[in-house]
Order: sequence, then structure tokens, then C-alpha cells
Amino acid sequence: MINTFFRLLKLLKKRSGILYILGFFGFIIVGTYRQVFLALVLKNVFDTVVIGSIEKLIVCVLKSLGIIALLSFIQSSLMYLMRRMVVHIIGDLRKDIFLKIENLPIKYFKNRHSGNLISRMTNDIKVVERALSNTIFYLVYLSICAVAVTVFMFFLDFWLAVIALVTGVIAIIFNAILAKPLRVISKKIQERLGDLTGILSDLLAGITVIKVFNLYKNMASKFANINRQVYHDSLKKVKTTAILDSLNVLGKMLDTIGVVGVGSYFVFKGKVSIGTIIAIWQLKNPILNFFNRLSNLIAEIQIALAGAERIFEVMDESEEPKKYQHLEVKIIPNLDKAIIFENVDFGYLPNQWVLKNLSFEVKKGKKVALVGASGEGKSTIFKLLMGFYPPDKGTIIVDGLSLASTELSEIRKKIAYVPQNAYLFNGTIMENIRYGKVDATEEEIIRAAKIANAHDFITSFENGYHTLVGERGAQLSGGQRQRIAIARAVLKDAPILLLDEATSALDAESEYLVQEALDRLAEGRTTLIIAHRLSTIKNVDEILVIDGGYVKERGTHEELMAIEQGIYRTLYKQQYKVLRDVKVS
Repeated sequence: MINTFFRLLKLLKKRSGILYILGFFGFIIVGTYRQVFLALVLKNVFDTVVIGSIEKLIVCVLKSLGIIALLSFIQSSLMYLMRRMVVHIIGDLRKDIFLKIENLPIKYFKNRHSGNLISRMTNDIKVVERALSNTIFYLVYLSICAVAVTVFMFFLDFWLAVIALVTGVIAIIFNAILAKPLRVISKKIQERLGDLTGILSDLLAGITVIKVFNLYKNMASKFANINRQVYHDSLKKVKTTAILDSLNVLGKMLDTIGVVGVGSYFVFKGKVSIGTIIAIWQLKNPILNFFNRLSNLIAEIQIALAGAERIFEVMDESEEPKKYQHLEVKIIPNLDKAIIFENVDFGYLPNQWVLKNLSFEVKKGKKVALVGASGEGKSTIFKLLMGFYPPDKGTIIVDGLSLASTELSEIRKKIAYVPQNAYLFNGTIMENIRYGKVDATEEEIIRAAKIANAHDFITSFENGYHTLVGERGAQLSGGQRQRIAIARAVLKDAPILLLDEATSALDAESEYLVQEALDRLAEGRTTLIIAHRLSTIKNVDEILVIDGGYVKERGTHEELMAIEQGIYRTLYKQQYKVLRDVKVS
């Protein structure tokens, strides 16, 4: 907890932390002085009333009002300065988390829900912002102010100050005991809220599937279970806070009874003046305010620290390296080869190999298809080529660049990728195509769209290239989304093209248009295709059959069909039989 707190304070270094500290402690000093000054004013006013001097009373009140107004203005200015810096600090933190998530390796996202990360960027940052701008400040301010006025109360009357101090110490002890349970409960609540955000994200992204498969009860049950856990944890938090509140109220009542009772006795005995009693009563207000708000402030700080821990968990994750320096650098004469895999081993988990001793080459400008049953490693080969994972052993060369000695950004510049289900960002069609080349002109974008067979349908929209595609491209059909993705790849103009069966989920008309666009895109480029429908790869230059993590068969369609009992021939016949049966039925 202490480490988390100090890490929060270190955020001040990124901005002019001195300004935050100036506002923070400046307000505390001025505010504390104002409380003591107000008590002195009341003492002087009531003592003057007892004396009966109207002239002195008027002068005292007018001077005091002027000084209090000035102190209030200074306090407001210092508070503005402090909170202004908090706005900058939180903005920087939000940006840092975004950049951190952007640079995390693909494997980080494999077992984590996006909703949980979204919750950390929203809910957790919100509670941290509240802590820096309000909670921590008020806790320190009220604590210092309570101590300062207690010291001044000693100056006015020793025994009344003792009464206030004893009740205060008791309250602090109770709050310290219950602080840790509050932090643990608060962290659980924040984690559960992240899970709820994840379920809501699933609901919004998968609403079609939920409706078609009647998953209402299933989703509602998941939400209800976690929501119930949040409810129970929140009840624990409420109960703990209520105990703190009751103890603090008790302390306040004891303090009030002690000061009023003993103070009245001292007045009757002539040991203190009426003005002194009024001053002490005024000085009790900061102390009572401290007791009243202490439990809530501590609870809020525990929530903020729990949120900060979740944020720092992300910030402490290892980023994707610029290049995989731990790999063995091996020089391979590439000659005319665009892609080289030599003796590559890889597994997502230790000793569970997906690829084993995989070796193959793709010559520049050639079309090569990867074929095999599901789970044999075809998509894994793509992920290795794009640098999402390092191989456990072996050498990978991409257009003459070794994965072991080249920055991943340079490797990825060589590759254009069209997935099976194209992802479009929430924005316009033009913006989505421009992601292929961020400085592309409008003419270049239109040219890419024409090559991708997308220009005609784009211009049929009222807003043309400025049409909003919606979240994940929801406003467009599957074929239209694929053609936008192809236009993006055209614009990138990379020498190597990776196609993950980009037509498998389309109807016949869309498939024809997309396939035609892909053929244009592949012209003059090295193309590696993951093939699910074998009828689409008859004309490629070579087919690699992946089985057991390595290349089991290779050759043209005709060569592989000539192999009796061959894997490719068996797969092709199975697909042909299924298609024939479908046509007959």
C-alpha cells in the first residue's frame, strides 16, 4: 500500500510537481491560519462585548472581515492551481496507459478481457483523479488543521485541549485498525467492476449472436453472479465504513460533552473568559470535521489505492521488444527468397509444440498456400512472420531481414495483412483506408479503393468516402468490409502479402469481387495464403501441407493430387464430396 501511494506521488514529477505542492501546502497553511484567526476574532469580539466598547467592536469586526476575505481568495487561487495540475497529471497518466496497452505483446491479450482493461482506463483512473484532487488533500489538510488548532487550544486552556486530544487519538486508532480491510474490499470491488465491464463489452459486441442463440438468460446469469459479488463486497464495505462512522460520531459526542461541560465549569470558576470558551468552541469545528470525514476519506483512499494498484499492474507489464535480441543471429544467403523458415520450433506453452523443426522458403513474387487441418499451425506461421511471437528456436527471414537482428517495426513494414474477418475502426471509410498509409493523399486512397473493387459501392453512399462505418464496421456488409481492408493493404504497398482466406465467409457475388481485388493486390508481390477452401488455391505456385508442426507435403495442386493417400488429396476429396452433396440436396 505504501509503495502504491508513493508511486502515485511520483506521477507529479512528469509535470511541474512544484506547482501542485505549492497549491497543496499553500492551501493547508492558509486554511489552517484562517481557522486559528477566526477563533481569535471571535474571542476578541465576545470579550469586547463583555467590556461594552462599541467602537472597538466595529473596528475589530471590519478588520477581521477584510483579512478573512483576503485569506479566502488566496485559498481559492491555491486550490485552482493544485487541481489544474491534477488535470494535467491524469491526462498524462491516461495517455501513458493507452501507449502502454498499445505496446504490450499479443500474448498479454490472449487470456485477458478487453472490458477489464477498459475498466482500468476509466473507473480506476477516475478514483485516482479524485484521490489526487480531493481525498489525499483533504485528509492531510484536516489532519494538520486539527493538530494546529489543538496546539492553539493548549495555548488557550490546557485541560480543554487534553480532552480534544484524547478523543482524537482514540478515533485515529480505530481508523488505522479498519483501514486495511477497507482497502482489500475496495480492490475486490474494482476487480469485479472490471469483470462487469467485460460482460457488457461482450453484450454490445456479440448482440447478434446472443439474440440468434437465445443467450439472454446465460448472459444475464453471468452478469447477475458478478453483480451479486459486487453487492456483497459493497455491503462489507458499507458495514466497515458504518462502524468507522459510528466510532467517529462517538468521539465527536465525547469531545463536545467534554469541552462544553468542563469549559462551563471553568467559566463559573473564573479561570477562562467567555471569549475563550467561544474560541475553543470554534476551534472544535476543524477537529469535529476531521472526525466526521476521517472514515470516508480513508475508505476513499483505499479505493484509490486499489485502483492505482490495478493501473500499475498494467504499467509494470513487459512491453513488446523492439526486436528479439535473445534469438540467435544466423546469416542465410536469401538470393531471391522473400520468406525463409529454417528449423523453427514454437509453442504457446512450454514443451507443447505447435511448430516443430519447420523449414520452408517462398521465392519473391510467388504465390504459396498453407494447407492443413485446424490447429496444425497455419495461423501461427502468420503470427511469427508478423513478429507477434518469437520462435523458440530457428531462423526466420522476411524480405532479407532477420527476425533476430531487425526491429519489429521494420519487419512489419514489409507485410500487408488481410484477415478472414476484416476489422474496421469506428470512423469514416477514408480514415479506415488511410491506416495503410497515414500520409496518403485523397487521390491515392481513391486509387486503392478502385483496385480493391470498393470505389463503386463507396460512392453510392450519400457521404461517399466520408461515410461512417460504425463500430467494427457494422454499417457495412462483410464483402464491403473485406474490400476496405484490401484497399488498406493496397495503400500500404508492402512487398509481402498475407491472406487468411479472405473470402471464406462471403456470398458468391461478394466473393467474386473480393477475389478479383485480391488477385490485383497480389500482382508483383510475394503472397502467402492460408487456405481453408482448397478450390481457391489451384493456381498458386506452390502448396505447403502443414501436419504435425512441419511441412509434410509440398508441390502444385496437380503434383499433390497425384500422391496416393496424400494429405492434400484426402482433404480436397473430402471438400469436393461435401460441396457435391450440398449441390445435390
